[in-house]
Amino acid sequence: MPPHLAVDGNTNSNHYALSCTHTAGEANPTWWVDLGQSYVVDRVVIFNRQDCCPERLNPFNIHIGDSDQVSTNPQCGGDHRIALNQPTISVSCQGMWGRYVSVRAPGSYRILSLCEVQIFPAAGVNVAVGKTAFQTSTGMPPHLAVDGNTNSNHYALSCSAIYPPEANPTWWVDLGQSYVVDRVVIFNRQDCCPERLNPFNIHIGDSDQVSTNPQCGGDHRIVLNQPTISVPCQGMWGRYVSVRAPGYRILSLCEVQVFPAAGAWLTWDPSWVVGSAGTPAVGNGVTYDAAKALDGDTGTHWNPMGTPQHYNNWYIVLDLTAPQTLTRIAVNNYGDTAHDIAAFTLHKSQVGSPYSWEGVVSVSTVQGGTHRRQEVGGFQGTARYWMFVITRTFSGWQPWLTELDLYGLPVDNWWYVDLDRQWAIDRVTVVKPVSVDLNPFFIHIGDDGQNVSANPQCGQNHSIAASQSEVTIPCGGMRGRYVGIRLTRLGEPRRLEFSELEVYPVSDEANIGGINVAALSSGGQCVDASENVTTCGGIIDGQLTPRPGQLGWLSSQGVGSWVQLKFDGYYFINRAKIAQSTWVTGQIRTIRLTFNDGSYEDVELGQREGSDLYDVNQVYNDDFLFSTTKTDSVKMTVLTTYAAFTSGFIEAQFITAYPEG
Repeated sequence: MPPHLAVDGNTNSNHYALSCTHTAGEANPTWWVDLGQSYVVDRVVIFNRQDCCPERLNPFNIHIGDSDQVSTNPQCGGDHRIALNQPTISVSCQGMWGRYVSVRAPGSYRILSLCEVQIFPAAGVNVAVGKTAFQTSTGMPPHLAVDGNTNSNHYALSCSAIYPPEANPTWWVDLGQSYVVDRVVIFNRQDCCPERLNPFNIHIGDSDQVSTNPQCGGDHRIVLNQPTISVPCQGMWGRYVSVRAPGYRILSLCEVQVFPAAGAWLTWDPSWVVGSAGTPAVGNGVTYDAAKALDGDTGTHWNPMGTPQHYNNWYIVLDLTAPQTLTRIAVNNYGDTAHDIAAFTLHKSQVGSPYSWEGVVSVSTVQGGTHRRQEVGGFQGTARYWMFVITRTFSGWQPWLTELDLYGLPVDNWWYVDLDRQWAIDRVTVVKPVSVDLNPFFIHIGDDGQNVSANPQCGQNHSIAASQSEVTIPCGGMRGRYVGIRLTRLGEPRRLEFSELEVYPVSDEANIGGINVAALSSGGQCVDASENVTTCGGIIDGQLTPRPGQLGWLSSQGVGSWVQLKFDGYYFINRAKIAQSTWVTGQIRTIRLTFNDGSYEDVELGQREGSDLYDVNQVYNDDFLFSTTKTDSVKMTVLTTYAAFTSGFIEAQFITAYPEG
């Protein structure tokens, strides 16, 4: 199938919809695109085939560079792999430069099929590189995480490390000044132990007691076979960015990159003015009112008459029509010292008249005698209503203000629905009044209920014609509990309005049940245990068959010992597979499975042939079915043992029920 199908804007993952490229079986099949010029590439997003054969994509390589002999260009990371039940993968390329981007399937006989390839240029600068870093204790020094070296091999001396284990190990960087943070990118260790990073928290704020700063999202998790994760922080503000591993943990970071949010100067709109001081001067048929300071024309100006000298309270009240986050302001003086601004303040109000003003920034360093543009930053505020107050002019007489500019960050307006459990989503239909402009909008699907816009996107920018009342968006079986719709248009306040959001699961119900939600790869975690809590994560690595040297989780207590597993959301489960230690002195007989509502199931495990060595021909796990239970956690408590000295688990799996009907 022709190569242009991977860049035709159609992300349909069904090959038979004629939306996917396809090579013959050959050695190292390769697809590439000529971007026409060189770009700094932030990430490459690939849409994989879903109607058949998704495994064909794994593994794949990405090359980026200026040579049309594309496989000789530098490689973005190593071998990448996509989760087979996910239609897309986003590969971070961290500012690689090139005109040609290629996808290659290495091997002597491979087939390469791509339903869409999207390439996003880099935006912003990593403000963490070379800055001063700290950590709660030192195994490898903290500056290695901000040295610009993204090598993920610990032994290349490119990764910070906090070891031996400690409670809540934390690393942080002092950016030197406060920034509005768009995202934090973390490079994880790959030569060993990538699971040590999960879960982790990010805090951003102005306190050097970094764990007290506001948290960016909740518990984050990196896919273990991916070297990087990009965490959106939605315009949080702060000088200090920290990474914390909650629990008794080791923390290793190969690089941490911090990207400030990009914004834009708002388009002038004189209709924003809803109040101002004084009486506007009139001359030659022109009214010099406050709207003249927001018309984009430096040939006009605001001249508030009727105020005494040293009035020092010349104000303009603005209604931006929707909440807007401002981080910079610019003024143009008239250029004569008599009427030039020397100082001003900026205030915000969350409510309309009567307003409730809060101070945002005070500036006393405006230069007179020049009409050039003067910008001021270093603040952040979000509100619909703003008041600009001139508190001093150089002569004390009324100001002649030529222009007032505001710099805004993207403002997300979003809405979401909680489906009460994880579903595989086939499509989402948005219904709106014909008169409403939604373009562009985004659909997010995932399990983060605190920050829905941080969930994976179904496709990219979506649009609906003004004359249409609905649009259906295919999501290819993306999984999630929360489905959200979000608006963003840089520098422009917007209103989210729609009539209906319809969410349809995949028709094959088998794609919904049968998921091991305890697995690390599904977002599960072992959060506590009666002892040896640092090793209990080993029982949810998805391996029911023991491997040589695998001890799993062991307890010296026997009866009464326990582990607590936590899922990444609420699920309906009705099946468990549990593998226990085979040691002669550590065989469990019965355990109690306690769910978050206090209900429980008691199950009995079979006795195994006692040995410290594993027999690959022996089945080590027991498989249980029980009444369907909605829960986000399970506590496993040993009630009785075949031998009462110790106990232990190799693996625990809790599996979602298939929906009825």
